[in-house]
Order: sequence, then C-alpha cells, then structure tokens
Amino acid sequence: MYNYHMSTDQFRTGRHVVYKLHAHIVLVPKYRRKVITKRVTDCLRESFDEVCSRYETTLDAFETDRDHAHLLISYPPKVSLSKLIMSLKTISSMRVREEAVARDHPFVVGSAFLVTVILCHIGWRSSA
Repeated sequence: MYNYHMSTDQFRTGRHVVYKLHAHIVLVPKYRRKVITKRVTDCLRESFDEVCSRYETTLDAFETDRDHAHLLISYPPKVSLSKLIMSLKTISSMRVREEAVARDHPFVVGSAFLVTVILCHIGWRSSA
C-alpha cells in the first residue's frame, strides 16, 4: 500500500493514480538469425524512441545482441500494453527492413523481421 513514507521518485502519479509500471520486452528476429548489426541497432533505437514518445512512455534501457534486442519501458496505466508492443514491432520492423536489412542482409527482406515478444509485466495496485 502506498503511504507518505515511500520515496516518491519510485512512483509516478496521475490525477487519481499512483503507479510504477515497467515492461521488459525481448524482440527476436525470425528464426533467431544473427542479423542485428550496428546499423540495425541504430535504426531500432530511433524507431523505439519515436514510438515511446507517441505513447508517452519512457525507454529506460535498450540493448542488443546479434540475435535479439532487450527493451525496458516504463508506461502509464492509460497505455494499452498490447498496442504499444504492436506499434514497437510494426514500426521498427518496417524501418529496419527499409533502411538497414536490405543493405546488410538481403535474404531477410520480404519476411517478418521481429516476430517474437517475451514479456514480463509487473504492476502494483492498491487495494483501497
């Protein structure tokens, strides 16, 4: 239960809510191909920043490996997590295919780029 002894920097507040919602999302290329290069990473970051600003969310952490990308996003309760993830996947996949993958990995063009999402959703809700 939230009370005045808790640190307020841990929680965000809205008009009628106190919340701290984070989603850890892992995006994986189709067949877990090792196609994430420096160019793809830059393209993904731009795409994720754009989507996060549209949804009024914060990209707290972003890291990539050759075959997957990790995102840690904090978001308000008004944001539908499924729509946020759909936008993250759609926009980043389109942009990566257009700008980066066609040059570095032509065999990936025409197929889905980011297809798998693993999600850990941790929320806290007051019983009052």
